[in-house]
Amino acid sequence: MLAILLLAYMTIQGVSVVKASPTLPKIFVAPKINNVAPPNSFTIDINVSDISATESLYGWEFEMHFNTSFLDAIDVDQGPFLKSVSSTFFTSQIDNPAGTVNALCMINFPYPEQGAVGNGNLCNITFQVGANGATLLRFVDTELDTIVGMSVVPIDHEPLHGWFEYPPKNHDVIATSNVPETDEAYYTWTIDVNVTVENQGEVTENINITAYYNASSWEEIGTISITLASSAQMTVTFSFNLGGAGRGDKDYIVMVVVVLIYEGVCTTAPDSNVDNNVREEGQVRVPLWGDVDDNGVVNILDLKKVKLAYSKLIEEPMADIDGNGKIDILDVKKEKLIYSGLI
Repeated sequence: MLAILLLAYMTIQGVSVVKASPTLPKIFVAPKINNVAPPNSFTIDINVSDISATESLYGWEFEMHFNTSFLDAIDVDQGPFLKSVSSTFFTSQIDNPAGTVNALCMINFPYPEQGAVGNGNLCNITFQVGANGATLLRFVDTELDTIVGMSVVPIDHEPLHGWFEYPPKNHDVIATSNVPETDEAYYTWTIDVNVTVENQGEVTENINITAYYNASSWEEIGTISITLASSAQMTVTFSFNLGGAGRGDKDYIVMVVVVLIYEGVCTTAPDSNVDNNVREEGQVRVPLWGDVDDNGVVNILDLKKVKLAYSKLIEEPMADIDGNGKIDILDVKKEKLIYSGLI
């Protein structure tokens, strides 16, 4: 059986395309979506979450990009997260012609026994709105640091972008269905997975659809990029090669992730409802190779079923041992070799 999640990381909006980890620290923009008319200003918080006691935060740094056709950055203020632990060094730089904000903060030496832990505010950025339009508030480079001994050590984390748009528009892409070709297949097979995506938002969207399956970790099946008009839907097909199953006896879940593409970046920042970007409906069972009745062993009964299917006396899709779409004498020969332990 085949389970499919539509969306995208694993990290949906950082470097990765899968649903964000519930425990990996995050640096993110709050509020995520900002709809402010010119010539007003608005302020975003740059926050962190899920900082653990074992990798407490001693320093951070980021570079954010934005479109200067619509926005100018006018101020950057340090937040309280690191200051609540000890004295800090803080610096920032605004370059409006380039459309960048850089900021850095570090707890001063001598370092306390532990840095900041949990969730908190790193800094605040204020923007002036110059014109109607839309832009990502995009992290180009982020770093969170802890101290081990006397060494600065980066903390693995996920950056989550922000979004500005005025006048506001609804962006909402969803996975409406997925249809696996079959719910049972040998590791020698390649099966199709049909995924339907719908744009329930107001504007035409560029969309990335990425499929994964759960081996020892999430492994990518493939990515398909589409352009989809408002209120339209489209079905795309992934080819899922089951060769990673070894000789079988596994159940796979497939995760499909749907994310928007803005400014060349995969992101959920404009999406009004990321919960519907993920869909899960089934599994693919991969039995032992040649185990036609899937009882955990290849025996004479399996060989008989392949012979009967070859003779067209029964219908048995799992008699297609080599997965070439037909049941022929080669399947009978292969089943004999599997049963005899020769392959």
